[in-house]
Amino acid sequence: MTNIGHKPDPCACEICSLKIDFEIDSHLLSEVERQNCVIFAGAGISTETEGAHPNTLYSTLRQLADVEGEREFWEVVDTFERQPNGRQALVQLIKDRFSYIDAFRDLRWRATRFHVALGNAPYFKTIITTNWDRYFEDVIGATPFVYDSDIPFWEHAKRPVIKIHGSIDNYSSLVASSEDYNLCEARLREGALGAVVKQIFATKTCVFCGYSARDTDFRKIYETVRQGLGSFARAHYLVSPFITDEESIELKEKLGIISIKTDATHFLEVVKRHMSENLCFSRDKTFSFIAAQAEEFRVMHYKFVKSFQIKTHSHIIFSVAYQDGVIHAYERILDRMLTGEFASLHEVKSRIEGYSTKIARYKRERNYWDTAYFSGYQNGLIQFLMANNSHDEEAPTVPECYHPGSGEMYLEEYDEKIRDHPKSHKLAFREATKRVARFTSDSDVVLQHPPWG
Repeated sequence: MTNIGHKPDPCACEICSLKIDFEIDSHLLSEVERQNCVIFAGAGISTETEGAHPNTLYSTLRQLADVEGEREFWEVVDTFERQPNGRQALVQLIKDRFSYIDAFRDLRWRATRFHVALGNAPYFKTIITTNWDRYFEDVIGATPFVYDSDIPFWEHAKRPVIKIHGSIDNYSSLVASSEDYNLCEARLREGALGAVVKQIFATKTCVFCGYSARDTDFRKIYETVRQGLGSFARAHYLVSPFITDEESIELKEKLGIISIKTDATHFLEVVKRHMSENLCFSRDKTFSFIAAQAEEFRVMHYKFVKSFQIKTHSHIIFSVAYQDGVIHAYERILDRMLTGEFASLHEVKSRIEGYSTKIARYKRERNYWDTAYFSGYQNGLIQFLMANNSHDEEAPTVPECYHPGSGEMYLEEYDEKIRDHPKSHKLAFREATKRVARFTSDSDVVLQHPPWG
């Protein structure tokens, strides 16, 4: 066993109290590092999590259907749907529930904590879920697979989420009643989507999150897709802060499931720290650093473009293009943070090298406008890469300005050497003059470089 957890948070709130210190066995850690793990998510990490709504959907349906005693979820749905237009009423109830959660930032934060934590962890590439909501699509940009006919597009999805119980986007796909569950079980056994899930169970390590050890639905799905593997069935894991020692033993002996007692979001956060500290993956806090840098850089950029007149100081447009590049790099890093696009530092480095080739080509072509822009964009990526490999106090800064004859420089040096010397690079000055010639005056003119070239 390997203890990669941290000491429990002394805070006793309903969230922090579930962040139980845990040990992870070397097999699971190896599977994560090999990017051979799949997240299997239930409603406990989403709309049914503690504090996301005053009542669970199950308890709401029991009350509305006047069901007494403990019943399975689908049995309660069967009773609810016996009323006139019962299915329509069920769909509307689910829609209203999701809308209520999304209407309040605090509730949505609680319902998406897990999704946000999963965002910058692309080594958990594939997700399987029984949830109807859109959070995997909306938060981390996952591609939904709901029907068998979706499977031909599987290889084109950078981050697929298999929604075996349907999606709120497709009302007819929702699995809720006993009949729905029976049809779903048949699809898992015989359909194309079920074949993919079986393949995953046979070749990947699944980490179940958002389910209780006694969840009948979870057990039915698990046993359905596991059938036929026999002694060759792989070990899978269940993460839950509520599992008891007795349940843990029973899961391992009967289903071959190893339990990890902690909060699922906490589990992800701890695993992510391990991956960023021991392998080449970005740290979450680096995005906060970039956000702060972006805010400062935008303020500087605004003041800079207001400090000159475009017709009389045309040579300064190269610094404007450069600054646009830096800002666009910051914005893309932040906007794509939860998709995992900037998680692999190897891939970030490869992008930087690719821009070096592009910049070299523009320089040969004496295209100073695009050279300036992509030099700025590249510097934004370089800063992100270096910040991931440094301590906060050592995080690098990006030069604010650029001129074709001198390259990048800080603002003070630029004001001294370039601002009042428009013809210090004659070819660049000629290009700048041509680019601003179409403007008739200096009034409220801001020349911007678009995010392409």
